Amino acid sequence: MFGLNLLLMKFMVLMIETIRKVQTMTTDTIEILTITKLKDLKSYNTKILLAKYNELAERPIKAVKTSRKEFCKRLLSLILEKNNKARSRAASSDKDKTKNKDSKPKTTDESKTVSISTDSIGEYKELDRAFKFYNERLFKGALPDTIISLRGRKSCNGFFRAQSFKSRENEEVEPDEIAMNPEHFSRSIEEILSTLVHEMVHSWQFHCGKKKKVTKYHNKEWAEQMELVGLVPSVTGAEGGKKTGQSMTHYIEEGGIFETVTAELLKSGLNLKWVRLQNLTKTKKSKVKYTCPDCDQNAWAKPDAVLRCGLCCDDMGEAVLMKSEE
Repeated sequence: MFGLNLLLMKFMVLMIETIRKVQTMTTDTIEILTITKLKDLKSYNTKILLAKYNELAERPIKAVKTSRKEFCKRLLSLILEKNNKARSRAASSDKDKTKNKDSKPKTTDESKTVSISTDSIGEYKELDRAFKFYNERLFKGALPDTIISLRGRKSCNGFFRAQSFKSRENEEVEPDEIAMNPEHFSRSIEEILSTLVHEMVHSWQFHCGKKKKVTKYHNKEWAEQMELVGLVPSVTGAEGGKKTGQSMTHYIEEGGIFETVTAELLKSGLNLKWVRLQNLTKTKKSKVKYTCPDCDQNAWAKPDAVLRCGLCCDDMGEAVLMKSEE
């Protein structure tokens, strides 16, 4: 009888410990004000991390489809943003109290309210303002009115499309389009504006250059006009890169006319506020491209594969290791 009672007592203790563990798992929360580094999130299980992400993010997700590390990085950025806003509100509140000691104190609900303008028209107005500014200062007003849009095309920063629209009121009016990719707006405003001018050079070539046909190839005429407006074309985006080709980028000429007039434009108050978040649920490639660094032979295999070229050997007589594009 005594042995049975002892067994029942052990069973009850085990049940109590299990219940406590379950309660801890379900009620545990992340104290965001104490989170400053990625390692601070390691002790929390995935369910709790997902719940905190959905609490902070504008677009909740059902499941974590990226690696835990990448997901924690995204969550950490949201937490730091939340903390910065909280500190800003606290600093603003203290400043208001100092200035207006006799004013009516804010209620708890009012102090938590953050007013942020999400006027999408404002972003378009700023880009349109920049287009008109550069048209006068860099192209002497030679470019026609152009519709500026915010939309992406794979990995490009922007693109030009001639006669992309048609007027409902007058079918003969067919304005061009310059599309800016908001997923790349995490760059500096000067770099974003350099993309705008890059596409304006395509517009100049279509309307004023000798080569009217729009193609993806960046030819010598386009490259020369880029340098005239203070942008140096380069296939690598750095000094010494080839200046013509199918897929081209550029870098800003130090002390050039673009850098000079852009400083003037930014000083006037032009600002771009928003950056589009990239898709968290992006699927991992099943196969990636591998290239031999010696003979440029290509092969495709799984991302974690180890491939060696069958044609090339290193100084030790071993087959050269092929490099992946990732």
